[in-house]
Amino acid sequence: MPGVTLLGRRWQAASDDFVLPSSLDAIIRATWLTLICYVIYRLYPSWDCLSREAGELEGDGIWGGRNAVRAFLALCSVLLLTQVVTAVLLAGESSKGGVMDVQARRFVTPLLTFRVFLALLDALWNAVGTAWIFGGHWPRCESESLATSIIEGLLVFQWVSLGALMLGLLYIYDPMGLEEKRWERTRRQWHLQTSSGEAGGVAGEEEGAWRDGGEKGPLEWEEADREIERKWHELSSATWRKRFRTLLCCSWVGDFHGSREAFKDVSELFSSLLRGTRLVPSDLAAGLILLRIREKRERMLRRRAGEEVADEVRCIPNASPPPLDATLALTPDAKDQRPPEWMKLDARVARYLRFAQGAYGWPYLMYLHCITGICRLMPKTVCCVCLRRSKARKVDDDNCCLCGMAALKVITKTAEEDVLYASFQNGYYQAPFVVLLDHKTNAVVIAIRGSITVRDIFTDFCAASTDFCCPDLPPGSAAHKGMLQTARFVKERVEESGALKRAFDSYPHYNLVVTGHSLGAGVSVLLAMLMRATYPDLRCYSFSPPAGLLTREAARFTERFVLSIGLGHDLVMRLGVDTIENLRTRLLDTLYKCALPKYRIILSGVIYTFMGIPSKALRDAVWKLDQETEDKMTAEKTVMEAIPGKHIPFPCLYGPPISPEASVLDRDIGKRRFSNQRLYSPGRILHLMYKKRSKEEKISGRMSPRFEAFWRQPEHFLQLEMMPRMVLDHLPENVLAAVNDILLHHEHGGETP
Repeated sequence: MPGVTLLGRRWQAASDDFVLPSSLDAIIRATWLTLICYVIYRLYPSWDCLSREAGELEGDGIWGGRNAVRAFLALCSVLLLTQVVTAVLLAGESSKGGVMDVQARRFVTPLLTFRVFLALLDALWNAVGTAWIFGGHWPRCESESLATSIIEGLLVFQWVSLGALMLGLLYIYDPMGLEEKRWERTRRQWHLQTSSGEAGGVAGEEEGAWRDGGEKGPLEWEEADREIERKWHELSSATWRKRFRTLLCCSWVGDFHGSREAFKDVSELFSSLLRGTRLVPSDLAAGLILLRIREKRERMLRRRAGEEVADEVRCIPNASPPPLDATLALTPDAKDQRPPEWMKLDARVARYLRFAQGAYGWPYLMYLHCITGICRLMPKTVCCVCLRRSKARKVDDDNCCLCGMAALKVITKTAEEDVLYASFQNGYYQAPFVVLLDHKTNAVVIAIRGSITVRDIFTDFCAASTDFCCPDLPPGSAAHKGMLQTARFVKERVEESGALKRAFDSYPHYNLVVTGHSLGAGVSVLLAMLMRATYPDLRCYSFSPPAGLLTREAARFTERFVLSIGLGHDLVMRLGVDTIENLRTRLLDTLYKCALPKYRIILSGVIYTFMGIPSKALRDAVWKLDQETEDKMTAEKTVMEAIPGKHIPFPCLYGPPISPEASVLDRDIGKRRFSNQRLYSPGRILHLMYKKRSKEEKISGRMSPRFEAFWRQPEHFLQLEMMPRMVLDHLPENVLAAVNDILLHHEHGGETP
């Protein structure tokens, strides 16, 4: 970090990324050099077998004879030796200093330039050798077939290594590398002119590129910097859009309008998050490993200090949550702050989670039952429905055998006549959902599918806050843009189908329940808010909802009809634009303070994955710079330029309100905000946690519940945590297992049945 400069542009590889590749390259080429030396040793004593008859030699010209073989082998050995020495020097230079100590690795760029020159020579000589040997001009000896095979193998290896080099260059190619260098030069020129008090703008081409037409006066430093950031943001967003359209060409052709809007929103988000950080992929890997160590150390210190979570209230199954705080009343007549009786951890939670699982369709069924899934699915399918439209009037956009519908019936154990309507239409801002009857709980259930396709992921990342208005909602409320548009789509399709009208005509005493998992959880909350005016007794069960869904007052509004359930260190429950931006700032801060070289961090991370983090790794002295070294690096201009925004206080907090455009274009990474409003998790939050066994339980061997439940506030989920199970805890089958475990042990008095 930052990306290395080579051939006049910046690349997506840092100067400390070449330790392991160069070491591996040196070992492999040293092996081939040893084999070539063996060939020379075998052929050197006589070289007689390399001579041909006079007529053959005359016909072959320069291709035949012992002199040509000597020259070829000599140059091959010299090239290999030079490449081995260069690789060793490059690995040694790349291993110097910490992640941010760029000055310690100042010789990496010249070595890389020389290595590229060697690669060109290697390609040229390899082409000559290939044409000579595989073209039939090589003077073969029957007694030295091994030597010939070694030389042919070397040529094949050289072509493979050149191909790998080209793929590596494509991987680390940065489309904005050239523009970034030019803008940095422009910024420095303007800054020098402003500091020295010189009049006039930037001369030459860069003056015309950044001045408004016809303006002759000097540009102020702040205006010039903001103009550069605006141009950079536009180019970065356009670059991300091109990447999305290239990689997802099959995903956006059929939904051009929706994909264009989604690509625009997500590309602007990525530009805001990554622009100017100069982070390369290996920096992200090393930073996440360091954050994992840092967070574990902080938890250890809190545990030793006896600190407890302030908002922690234990949940008892089948018992209502604690009363709402009277200060959270949203209307003058809201005097009763008791939560609804249904809002508790009971068997209905597990049942509605099953419906949320069923909305995922046949891919999820095959995931749950990799071997027997097809056997479970086949009896529920209907062949050639596309030829019999009357059989599929209540199902939209399923496949010809209604596999999605079949999986829904298998997972939820729902009869076909109880499925009122199912839509499997999936696009940008469009989510599949089902409307069905649950006679066991006397409810009409709308279950919305979570993220499973690329289009769903784009809906997740369209995370900017947008104004949200509905009856009784506090003024100035905002919601997740992508999920709000998806909720409006679901509401429109439900109304068009008439499923709810038919259901309540037949069962007027039933309640309306909206549920979903992940993306479906966020959409279900917003759908419930949109439909609550029509169905005031509506209930919403939200499983693993995203953190960045609603503004704080809007989230308080949902505490009367939304129950959110999440497990452990679920990534999505802590995932929002604000938490990602804070993670970015924490990652930069941690990388800056790290004293270890990057290759040691990554190798340690691989070991920690299988062996766990040792206690000695939790000491600051192992990975953190001492104060004297940190002050010295701060004073160096090269390092200061390498870490824009590093001087921002940690953790990053919101400052005085500024315009959304100014927030996105802020050069100071710690202050840059894509969304001008912080979004929170919805409803009353029931957090399921892993329970550690006590010493008495371990000694006695008595099995105790594996999980325990707590009522949390949305502020508990404002920081992303780097934990091993942060992805596994999001999976719906693991959430269901935790719910069933708590209910089962509560039913048997806290003991294993």
